[in-house]
Amino acid sequence: MWHRGGMSCKEYRDRDGQPMTEHELQVEALVPMYGLIPLSSRINVLLKMSRQAGSDTTSTAIRAIILYVATNRSVYRNLISELCSSQHSHPIKYQEALKLPYLQAIVTEALRIYSPVGFPGSRVVPPGGTTVFGHLIPEATWVMLPQWCVGRSKEIWGPDANIFRPERWLRQEGESEEEMNERLERWKRIDTTFGNGDVACLGKHIALMKISKAIVEVSKSRSQFSKSMQLTKVVPIDVVVFKF
Repeated sequence: MWHRGGMSCKEYRDRDGQPMTEHELQVEALVPMYGLIPLSSRINVLLKMSRQAGSDTTSTAIRAIILYVATNRSVYRNLISELCSSQHSHPIKYQEALKLPYLQAIVTEALRIYSPVGFPGSRVVPPGGTTVFGHLIPEATWVMLPQWCVGRSKEIWGPDANIFRPERWLRQEGESEEEMNERLERWKRIDTTFGNGDVACLGKHIALMKISKAIVEVSKSRSQFSKSMQLTKVVPIDVVVFKF
């Protein structure tokens, strides 16, 4: 028997007759949500869940970035300017994309304001409870930090938290490089887009690679199309504000 939050559950076993832990039961409970058949091999289950989650969340992030870039004239122009002034392969390599500061600022800002995953892995308060910012949280309580709330908190990002502004991830006027690095490091510590600790996304770097490469190629294609059609005026709005 195991107990959690005052609830008692029977002991469950896998197809090999081995007792299943609480974590394994949670994994098995999520499997039907994705239309998968429960398997005794936890490795196969996790791999299939990762493949399903990775394809959907990555494509969601790419669509969001395309939306924000296409509807923001200054962001689009700055991105194209950076791409045109840089030397990179065709298609671009991930190592090259990482060296483009404005591109990475766009990706990071989009994941902040439009995180594909709003609810990261939860934690269980240990025996004896704990205190967070003066609030007592009883033991066995499940807690989490929703990225949708953190990413739009005006206490963290300022009054323009609901505005897509990649420049916030770059060096500000009058700010030293050391101050910028300290600020960015502080922001990264509260970012739970890919989770942290033992529930961190195993495919984080693969997802960021696909996102960076896709945005570069789509942006270059759009720029070349505009030139071929001799488009002289772009009509996107300057700022996009989404409220929920």
